[in-house]
Amino acid sequence: MAFESQTAVGDVRNEQSIAQIPYDIWCEIIDRLRPGEDQCLRECKLDVAKLTLVCRSFCAIARPVLFSELSFSGRGDPTKPPWSIDQHLEWINLIKGGSSIRLHVKSYTLLDWPSKGPDVLRATIDEHMHLLSHFPNLQSLRLNAVDIAGWMIQSIQQLPNLETLSLEDCKFYQDVKDLVLPGPIARLRRYEHYGTISRPIDQTAGPYFSVIVKLISTSTLRVLKLCDWDLTNSFILGGVDCPVEDLDVMVRSSSIDLFSRYLCRTPTIKALRISTFIPPTQFMDTPAFSLEPSALPHLQEVQCPGEFLPMLIPGRPVQRVTVIQLNPFKRLDGRPVNVSPIKQSSAPIIELGVTDRAYQGMDTKDHFPNLETLTIYAIEKTRLDVKKEQHPIRNVRFYPATSSRFPRLTVQNYSFDLQKQRSMLDDFKETFPHALRIQLAGGYVEWRRDSASNWRPFVIARDLARRRLSVFAWNLERGQLQDLTWTKVVDTDGCLAGLFRPEEMTQSLALILSADGTTSPSELQARLDDSIAPKLVPDPAAGADEGPSGDARSSQ
Repeated sequence: MAFESQTAVGDVRNEQSIAQIPYDIWCEIIDRLRPGEDQCLRECKLDVAKLTLVCRSFCAIARPVLFSELSFSGRGDPTKPPWSIDQHLEWINLIKGGSSIRLHVKSYTLLDWPSKGPDVLRATIDEHMHLLSHFPNLQSLRLNAVDIAGWMIQSIQQLPNLETLSLEDCKFYQDVKDLVLPGPIARLRRYEHYGTISRPIDQTAGPYFSVIVKLISTSTLRVLKLCDWDLTNSFILGGVDCPVEDLDVMVRSSSIDLFSRYLCRTPTIKALRISTFIPPTQFMDTPAFSLEPSALPHLQEVQCPGEFLPMLIPGRPVQRVTVIQLNPFKRLDGRPVNVSPIKQSSAPIIELGVTDRAYQGMDTKDHFPNLETLTIYAIEKTRLDVKKEQHPIRNVRFYPATSSRFPRLTVQNYSFDLQKQRSMLDDFKETFPHALRIQLAGGYVEWRRDSASNWRPFVIARDLARRRLSVFAWNLERGQLQDLTWTKVVDTDGCLAGLFRPEEMTQSLALILSADGTTSPSELQARLDDSIAPKLVPDPAAGADEGPSGDARSSQ
């Protein structure tokens, strides 16, 4: 939803009409300018920023929306103008000066602050971390590639309204392991820890992770995502039972018995995802994994390797199942899977995710008559051999071997090649005649049926798609063509071009989005060079007193 001025500035009737609408109604209207399917966060902020310039009343209403979610990068995003150190310090001084903007900040993200950077950069991230205490309504904090000192952990622990904490590829200074925290974060509901290379600076994990466990072990914790083996073990051994409802962990076979006992004493779990599991080697005995029949009584969603199905599914009200196994390199494991235990759920299965090999070997119509959503992960193929069966499934998602979620092969990716996706759509429509939505190449674009026979592409991850395409354009301007070599971009019906507003459409971006399937990256670069190169011969249509670059010469 975009706003455009329809009345001249200073129109008294316009001011009166604004005043006649109650303040609460304007708040409701402007508050709807939030990220959604048709606008990402950056697009919303462009509209909200315009509203702040309309009048004082709109400015007062729009500012809380404009400053509710903020992100700062140390290195800078290559697709955006980089922030200078002076700009960071200007923001920091504004907040320390008591600006009312601090009351509106609810989400704060710090991205990519290198430990070996300049001292002024190190000082800037410290200032940002000190600034957190100035945001009384801060609810979400995300740190990416930040080196964390002990005083930073203490500052985070004291945030009174923090509900979400995310650490991604962060390292810890040595003083972290000696911290004695007074307790966990008071209102924390969600903790996410990403990046298996996230290790303390001196490479000893245990004491540091014990501090993190102390920080997050609160009775309010509901969502826990731990993409680190040692942190999973530290949490399980921490001795504090949190009423977690959504659990996503990495598990080693050597700790599977400990993990199964944790599941038995956590009946609140509704969603369980074992994102990566290292099975025993040939020199190890298969570890015991057993659950009491009364364990996990509320389990509704499961993602796990096939060997866990007999223990997790039968007799429990599971409705959503994803059967995949990732090896330590986060590639799909192609071992055969027996999906028969899924049928023993006490609830009808409405969502199912399997590999393409498992899909070929099962009769989805007979086994899962209530299935609404089917997700297929290809092991090695870029196209699916669709079976000639008709199934009343409404939503179909296909992740080829080149998709960004679980990449296995380095071959051409067609996640942005809408021309190729349209050519594949016919096979899926025949097999799934009742489908309303179909994804053919990962998570950027979804094909939606708007009539009996008409299908249109729709971008379902606007922010990610915009960022990816902007990086393509940025690389093209610098002659870096590898991304465009492996990922072809072919737009259809202006679907991808519609992600960008006219003022955002650079020459490089326009060239990429207007290319057909036969245009090579080198041809795109040549066209870009031609479009920005200075003219060597004056334009015949131009006046005689114009210079070689088309700029009017001085009469002198």
